[in-house]
Amino acid sequence: MQKQQEQSGKKLTDSLDHIELDASITTEFTGYQELETPSAVIALIVANEPTDFVPAEQECWVIARKSPFFIVGGGQVPDQGSLTLGKHKVAIDEVRYINGRIAARIKAPIDIKIGDAISSKVDKEWRTNAMKNHTATHLLQAALIQLLGKHIKQSGSLVHPDYLRFDFTYHENLSPEQIKKVENVVNEKIRQNIPVKIEHTTFKDATDRGVLAFFGDKYNPEKVRIVEIPEFSAELCGGTHVRTTGDIGAFKITEVTALSAGHRRIVALTGPKAIELFQDTFSTVKNLSQEFKVKREEVIGQVLKQKEQLKELQTQVKQLRHTLWQTQLPIWKKQTAKINDLPFLFLSLQDAAHDELKDIAQSLAQKTPGLYFLISATDDRSIFLATLSDQFANRVNLKNFAAWLKDEYGLRGGGTKNSIQGGGGKFDPELETAITAWLK
Repeated sequence: MQKQQEQSGKKLTDSLDHIELDASITTEFTGYQELETPSAVIALIVANEPTDFVPAEQECWVIARKSPFFIVGGGQVPDQGSLTLGKHKVAIDEVRYINGRIAARIKAPIDIKIGDAISSKVDKEWRTNAMKNHTATHLLQAALIQLLGKHIKQSGSLVHPDYLRFDFTYHENLSPEQIKKVENVVNEKIRQNIPVKIEHTTFKDATDRGVLAFFGDKYNPEKVRIVEIPEFSAELCGGTHVRTTGDIGAFKITEVTALSAGHRRIVALTGPKAIELFQDTFSTVKNLSQEFKVKREEVIGQVLKQKEQLKELQTQVKQLRHTLWQTQLPIWKKQTAKINDLPFLFLSLQDAAHDELKDIAQSLAQKTPGLYFLISATDDRSIFLATLSDQFANRVNLKNFAAWLKDEYGLRGGGTKNSIQGGGGKFDPELETAITAWLK
């Protein structure tokens, strides 16, 4: 097991929570107030063992007395950032708790020892966007409760700088109108630029006041942190948040999906990502309006019209192809040869669909029962169908035939004793000769 763990790159992270650290080694989180904190190295860990010294180029965990790195809380992902030791700045690979201490994993840029001066700096863009998404998550939940009812309960969340994900209990799918109403409520609160209020109190006082607490989360009964958007939302949360709702910029729901019966998931964007989505969408609609030579608001109607026209053309093409291959049936019947008294025809077509191959094979078999192998090539792909009439079912084992096609020509398929179908790569012109030899 140890060998496998080392090979899979888990050597540094396995059993970190079992590392014994002196009680005097404690870390102070400064990330609520600042993004950069000067401090001193108070612990070093290499290969799951505490050490007083780490040579340059060695991968290690560094623990500083004070750190601005946010680890976890309210579904928010850990920070990214850098450490500066002397004149050397190095990006952190990961931050996490090790027995309750904030630790950063790096590749040592220089020799490091206990007591060295160190400065920890959070990636500002990463944290700022995460804060926008975290406060927006609180607004989203409050909006859902306001519009859909107090029975709405959070069942999970993920706060990432690029997006937010919110899971909740609800018995129905959200209609487009409901989604739009939720967005409108959240964006209205953003436009109101409401100051976000942070308060510490006891767990009992918070719950007595109706502050949302989440089942399964552990709270210190003597000290909890309330994140409140006055007159709209109040939750117990340890995450980082914007100072005012206006900092979020904009809010847009991009996905609403059903996870299971009674559980839904919303994915949404805020700030720069929401603006980026708006710009991309606007550009797409504008290009379509120019292509179709219609106004932007007429694009959807034009697309539906084109879709209907395409459907009609496809029907016409299908009918024409049907008429065409009907005229070919007498020619194909003459091409049918007997192999050991088994009527057999290999037929190569272009751009035919599975249902078309099936119709042709049935028509051929009705006139002359036997084995028919049809293959259709499209660019670098091909699909095939093999049918065998009942009276010859004991003559050819289609299961063995399918295995041979897979092994020799990469054509994967399966089916019954009378029919197999599948597909694979580019059509091989030698296939007909090979199948004939296999049958013989």
